[in-house]
Amino acid sequence: MNIKVGDLINGNKKVLLALLDQGELTISELKERCGLSLTGMYSALNKLIKAGLLEEVRESNFPFRRLVRLTKKGREAALLLRRLDEILKM
Repeated sequence: MNIKVGDLINGNKKVLLALLDQGELTISELKERCGLSLTGMYSALNKLIKAGLLEEVRESNFPFRRLVRLTKKGREAALLLRRLDEILKM
């Protein structure tokens, strides 16, 4: 699945930048940091995972949390978004 620049606005952008700053997070931690509804969070996650920008992993030890983290491609996209934000604030 391809993702367009316009798709990186709103929740998707917030998710990418939060994971860039924090590394990996649980879905509930990510939801809190991004200020998204549960529906908005899952919509963003599904798009970004299908685009190859995020991956979901399960911890192998109790409490077996589901964690989300950037892929290499996702990290590159998040860094570009961060740089674009910096340029636009100048």
